[in-house]
Amino acid sequence: MAMNSNQQLRSGVFIDGSNVMWGSLTISKEKRWLIDFAKLKTYLEKEYKPLFVKYYGIEDIKPREARFKARAKFMAHIYRKLTQLGYELITKPLKYIRLQDGRFTTKGDMDVEITMGDYGQHGYFRQNYLNLWR
Repeated sequence: MAMNSNQQLRSGVFIDGSNVMWGSLTISKEKRWLIDFAKLKTYLEKEYKPLFVKYYGIEDIKPREARFKARAKFMAHIYRKLTQLGYELITKPLKYIRLQDGRFTTKGDMDVEITMGDYGQHGYFRQNYLNLWR
């Protein structure tokens, strides 16, 4: 069976987990979409034969409030599943930022890590590719 042109290129996959997970949750429920990560990996492996599939995410190691604890538990479950599916998981701790009114907000930006992971592969792939971020 002949390889299609996608399979002849060396490829790697960089997934910005924050944008994938939390971006979809900001959409109304009737328009919301969720990704089946098992099907996605199967598709990528069949069509592109990537050398790696990296998922970049944030870990809330010390959740400060009940709402953050629920989110941390949910994400830990997702990360276990992704690891079981063969995704390479790259994480960093979630940052808490105190607002002027005393409440907390969180920040979990992975853009630098993704860019450096991408940059580390520069010149290795035969074709340039584009990371899309929100």
